[in-house]
Amino acid sequence: MATAPLRIALLWHQHQPYYKIQDEFVLPWVRLHGVKDYADLALIAREYPTVKQSMNVVPSLLMQLNDYVHHEARDAVQRLSLRPATALAVEEKRAILDMFFLCNVERMITPYRRYQDLYQRARNPENAIRQFSAADWRDLQVWYNLTWVGPVSRQRPELRRLFEKGESFSEADKTMLLRIHDEILSDVLPVLRSLSESGQFELSVSPLFHPILPLLCDSEVARVAMPDMTLPAIRFAHPEDALAQIEQGLEYFQGCFGHRPRGMWPSEGSVSDDALALMAGAGLDWAATDEQILQRSLGAAYRPTDKYFPQRFHTDQGAISMFFRDHALSDAIGFEYASWEPVAAAHDFCGRLRRIRETIVSHHGPEALQRAVVPVILDGENCWEYYQDNGAPFLRALFQTLATDPDFTTMTFGEVAAEDSPDEDATGHRHIFPGSWINANFKIWIGHSEDNLAWRLLAIARRTLDVIADELPLETYREALQCLMIAEGSDWYWWFGDEHESETDYVFDQLFRWYIEQFYRICDLEPPELVHPPIKQKDFRSNIQAQTKLIEPRIDGRRSRASEWEGAGRINLHASTGTMHQAVDDSRVLWIGAGERHIYLRIDFAQGFADGEKLEINFLDHDLVPGIIVTRSGIEWAAGEKAPPGTLKTAVAECAELALPLDCILPIAEIDARRDRISLRMQFRFFAAGGQLAYPAVGSFAVLLLVPHLQIS
Repeated sequence: MATAPLRIALLWHQHQPYYKIQDEFVLPWVRLHGVKDYADLALIAREYPTVKQSMNVVPSLLMQLNDYVHHEARDAVQRLSLRPATALAVEEKRAILDMFFLCNVERMITPYRRYQDLYQRARNPENAIRQFSAADWRDLQVWYNLTWVGPVSRQRPELRRLFEKGESFSEADKTMLLRIHDEILSDVLPVLRSLSESGQFELSVSPLFHPILPLLCDSEVARVAMPDMTLPAIRFAHPEDALAQIEQGLEYFQGCFGHRPRGMWPSEGSVSDDALALMAGAGLDWAATDEQILQRSLGAAYRPTDKYFPQRFHTDQGAISMFFRDHALSDAIGFEYASWEPVAAAHDFCGRLRRIRETIVSHHGPEALQRAVVPVILDGENCWEYYQDNGAPFLRALFQTLATDPDFTTMTFGEVAAEDSPDEDATGHRHIFPGSWINANFKIWIGHSEDNLAWRLLAIARRTLDVIADELPLETYREALQCLMIAEGSDWYWWFGDEHESETDYVFDQLFRWYIEQFYRICDLEPPELVHPPIKQKDFRSNIQAQTKLIEPRIDGRRSRASEWEGAGRINLHASTGTMHQAVDDSRVLWIGAGERHIYLRIDFAQGFADGEKLEINFLDHDLVPGIIVTRSGIEWAAGEKAPPGTLKTAVAECAELALPLDCILPIAEIDARRDRISLRMQFRFFAAGGQLAYPAVGSFAVLLLVPHLQIS
């Protein structure tokens, strides 16, 4: 008798927070990911109709897609794109330079000669503002919107013509491109609906504005995983809000697709007993989280293969089937395979599946394959820009194998959950460990002083609403509550704290506080003063410590000589700079300091430099000193750059160290002779092994260094 195939359940999570302030979306990610990812992933999947998949769509994303398609909503980048290049004001030009290179440089800029040229020339923004012609601005407007079109959608003849043209675009070209963006967006929901109706796709949902449900139910639940965590002074406990986020999310989904979903990916895989009870009570058949949650839930009884068997959890509002994502497999797609040759990556993934199949048979017998399923759950939008051709070759290679190899079969989560009999109430679990898919805790969203301040503002506003609820007309109450429900979303807290950094942190800070302030305005109340100052204080730049004394370290690449760097400046590069998070310790610290004749730099990597990784150090606003490239094999001036006078001393071993002659730095430094200090404007970019920009440019920032008085007198 032939052994049964291994069952695989794929789930792609598509999510965007709510970006709207008044009549404009302040960030463009719904539109840009719409034309690059939401349509293309579904269209590629449709080429392999026997490969069943699940797609989780967040209602806050659906709302914005509908606003673009049906209500002619616009975003800030769209507005800047539509401005005639000859009419751009200086501030609009600055905004374009800030926003129109926010993408993966290696995959989305470098392959296109004209876009790459504009990118290089824009490294000095003030020069670009003075020197760019109208044709330069217009080409930049077109290229940023063009590079975001996915590989399937860009096969349209009009778009192929733009790629072939490459430069000297017209205003008509630009208008046509943005019209096609609208057309692609208008296809997203119909394509998803047709795949759902065909049975190939199961569509699942998250709560309305993507909140962390357990923290809404009771913020104190965060202490279960981290007992010593410092929590907000005001406890947040509004399970009624968590229920509203679930119920309204289900209702909005039904309005878009004509049926209620059977399953839910709770925001960030966050679960607790209270949250599961609300999901079960809302009639959901299944939910999913990470394998670490199952491990913490079962304790010593946990076996590594347990995650391949759906677990039934019983709550006081009913039972619900739980799936636990294979962490390594899911992260391999999200973080690892982007740098691989696509077919080799798909082959490796399927090889891992075969080994899982062998393990299940070895530990549980061949009949276990009838019940086992491998859940692969990951972000369905952000990882693809790091892949060749936005992931299309990898996805096609993977889907082709899953469609044709008899060792595998694909199922939706709902199909697997349907095999659980609701009458089997004697079996299953009563408690689930409270946590998220990241380290089985809630540290990303609560506990840091910035997170706690945001929760305090939210709790005060929520308490105010309870006090005045009876005085408000029903529509006013609903409008005010929706502002707070938006502020309950997970994304604002993702960017608060020191775990994540981005070029647009200030926008997320602004959005959160705007909705808190709007709540008070709607209720005809004066917002408290706490709402006005930015919450996000500790950004990348505040991780910079100034030099306190001169140093003279030996350049040998050894960390053992730490005392030689005592008094040097220090820059922490540990924060993730993206919307994706990988739970690994790969902190990066850069030490910088001046001595009698040199500027010294030391770069520490927790994991060391892998093959193909590189760190690029640039001195901003000056062409006198070229960029410096640090790799595993050594340190050198950027390719093609002419080295300045003097010798660059370098060593790479346990860490990377270099000494740069002070004479070549002083001409580009801001000098304060009274305090024996210089200020350097610098930029750091870290490129992962596949060439993707893992640490994007963060803008200019100053590093304060001591120098001998004689050098600057």
